[in-house]
Amino acid sequence: MAIETPMQLISLQTISDNRLDFAGEDCAYCDVTHRMQGCKSMNTNRKAYITALLLAAAITSPQAAAQSSGETARTAKEQQKRLSKLSSLNAAHFENTAKVKGDAFEPNITILTDQGFKFKGGFTSTVRSDNFVRAIIGKSTGRTIWQIYQTVTYSSGWRMFDSVNLKIGDQLVSRKLDIISRDVVTCSYGPCVHSEILGIPLEEAEVEALVASPSTSHLQFRLKSRNGLDWDDDIAIAEIAGAYRKVSEYRSTLSGD
Repeated sequence: MAIETPMQLISLQTISDNRLDFAGEDCAYCDVTHRMQGCKSMNTNRKAYITALLLAAAITSPQAAAQSSGETARTAKEQQKRLSKLSSLNAAHFENTAKVKGDAFEPNITILTDQGFKFKGGFTSTVRSDNFVRAIIGKSTGRTIWQIYQTVTYSSGWRMFDSVNLKIGDQLVSRKLDIISRDVVTCSYGPCVHSEILGIPLEEAEVEALVASPSTSHLQFRLKSRNGLDWDDDIAIAEIAGAYRKVSEYRSTLSGD
């Protein structure tokens, strides 16, 4: 019988697989950069390749270039648009759209909410970000690792996010980020476009508290960078609650074994 270790629960292979899923169908970013292992040829998914090129072109368009490359949060207009779309989505929606990954040959089950909501940002945005919940469940124990899976794509120099400050209830919590990947999307359109994929770890007690007694509709946090250009973001409590319901549903099947 395989013994689950922390490294098994959040293995490099698991991280790699989910990174490719989030980048786009059959690895959109790697079709551009050819830097990620296991990527298919550029011609295997023309749609993903074109999507990545359009992202790079948008971020480095003349309109975007006229803006500051030091954005540290979405514009008020972008955030209003995003929150308006999110306001109609409840925990049941995220539970029903959550993906369950894993089979008899893997010691863990991974639950992802990435299909519940996606925000692409504005065409001239010089920073684009999105996130979802990832929960990795050990089959033999039910032990769960919780993570906000966050991407930030931006033009100009590397920000190198390495820690995060979260507002959980009335407490400010600081912790290190899990660095999943850092890639150069392209340098073909002017300033280089960089992508950072990060894991924001959450304790199960924090998840339970957020779901049981939410003091706000969103969990807010600040990604701290090495160059001082931090990034403020948030994730809907409804999305966390939907993931928690899905995890609880799966774990209930374990207790009956």
